[in-house]
Amino acid sequence: MERNSWDNFYNDIPPEFYENFIEPNKSTRAWFHKARYKRIQKWVNKNYNPGKIIVDIGCASCAWNKEKLPVIGVDIHKSMLELAKTKKNIKKGILSDAYKIKLPDNSADIIILSEIIEHLENPRQAIAEAERILKPNGVMLITVPYDTPFSLWFYLFNIECIILGYILNKPFYKKGGGHIQHFSPQSIRKMIRKTKLKIIKQENMFRMTIFTTCKKLQEP
Repeated sequence: MERNSWDNFYNDIPPEFYENFIEPNKSTRAWFHKARYKRIQKWVNKNYNPGKIIVDIGCASCAWNKEKLPVIGVDIHKSMLELAKTKKNIKKGILSDAYKIKLPDNSADIIILSEIIEHLENPRQAIAEAERILKPNGVMLITVPYDTPFSLWFYLFNIECIILGYILNKPFYKKGGGHIQHFSPQSIRKMIRKTKLKIIKQENMFRMTIFTTCKKLQEP
């Protein structure tokens, strides 16, 4: 797997990194991430029935899966995949980037791309790969930070990066959390419309996270 500088940095992050986001002593940050994870869990529950295949691409430790649904997790961080399996957040881990995943065409009923494509040099390619894996009539959830001056997230996250990165000297925040793409509701819709996916619903959580639900259309 070819690595860019963020991939190498990401692999040095402790496997418990995202689990620690929701520790009680993290106050506002814990509240935000718990709310985001609950929203993802609710969306998956709504679309899941026993026997359906769930794939979380860029899953990290799959911390949202508190109900221990049988998720296939895809990530480049081996230790996070191992932690996710230990915690039973995933049933199977695939060590892979988001561009070429060893899963068959049309094999997943539900795909999650949550807080990953903002880290990628080619987010459109990652969405296309997820589309390849998704079954016709399958559903996909894409979430990204609402990263424009018109959002609340933009200001809060940049303040956090200044305090934690440059005052408290934490490397993750010095790198802006590894965010190299910056999305608005309009820009994510524009990217998805260049695929065979149909946007079913788009909403934002507290003007901080954009949630976009898509469906893969049947071939004519």
